[in-house]
Amino acid sequence: MTWVPQIGFILIIILLLVPRRYLYNYRIANESIQIVIFKVIPVRRLLFNNISEIRKISRKEISWNPFESEKWGNRLFGDIVLVRKKSGLIKSLLITPDDADAFIKEAQKHIAQTDRRGTGDD
Repeated sequence: MTWVPQIGFILIIILLLVPRRYLYNYRIANESIQIVIFKVIPVRRLLFNNISEIRKISRKEISWNPFESEKWGNRLFGDIVLVRKKSGLIKSLLITPDDADAFIKEAQKHIAQTDRRGTGDD
């Protein structure tokens, strides 16, 4: 019966993390990556002209320092996307979109367009 506390702990973690997937999500708007609640209300945005890098990372690369990155992951499993900012107190944002590769590709397209236009302020 020594395994009961471990199973209980795992169940509690799952019950705490799974609802986050339905609470907030990510979308790419014309000028920014947005974190939205209930797929409608933006609560955070990161302008494309303030993004220096966007790429997938492994769980080993995550810094657990709370002042190094904003952690907006909403999935237990799946790819983690690192969005590194050009400016700001906290320089990184970690998210877990449904399709990380497609999300990165779309964001990079918008970043390149913003760089060509040279518009937008943070």
